[in-house]
Amino acid sequence: MSTFDDGYGRQTCSRALSALAARQHAVVSPAQLRSLGLGARGTQHRAALGKLHRVHGGVYAVGHPLLTPDGHRMAAVLACGPGAFLSLRSAAAAWGLRRTSRTSVEVTTTRRGCRPKPGIDVQHVRASPRRHHHAPWHPDHLGRAYPELDGAAAHHTARAFEDDRRRDAAMTACGYAVVRLTWRRVMREGSAVAEELRRMLAPRGAAAAP
Repeated sequence: MSTFDDGYGRQTCSRALSALAARQHAVVSPAQLRSLGLGARGTQHRAALGKLHRVHGGVYAVGHPLLTPDGHRMAAVLACGPGAFLSLRSAAAAWGLRRTSRTSVEVTTTRRGCRPKPGIDVQHVRASPRRHHHAPWHPDHLGRAYPELDGAAAHHTARAFEDDRRRDAAMTACGYAVVRLTWRRVMREGSAVAEELRRMLAPRGAAAAP
């Protein structure tokens, strides 16, 4: 029996795959599998053995099919490809800022050709906010700010008003700046909103990026 699998020693490939999965909440993308030397045949072989489990398209869970909430979020971002990042309520839930009962993951991407997929809601922007290069799924661009989407339909009652102020106070006590944004601004003035948040989150005294 050959000791190689698509150009990589099996043990070397397995170790590299396990290390990558450990950094990404147990999921990997098709491009990442190819970079490890696993082509279509190698991927199908491991899937048949129960070592890889399909999540979205060519995105696989490594070792077992049971994913954590962060695993599902990471899989959704990987399924949307380069330029994608976790956003909106899914990002707030990942930060532990706000619970969500949504079963679908909200992802924003710069790729116009990326369409919604089962279990993934896709939004489009022209330019991606800055984020930590080691974890593109994670909403690191939020920094210490908590954007709150305000809408008249959900915020016009006295109870909603009180809940908003209570949440604002709690977030301020934790060191976050609450930024209230309307859905109209986010959707129609996305670039301006992103620039405002970028300037707000930039270190004090730092020069603005061109």
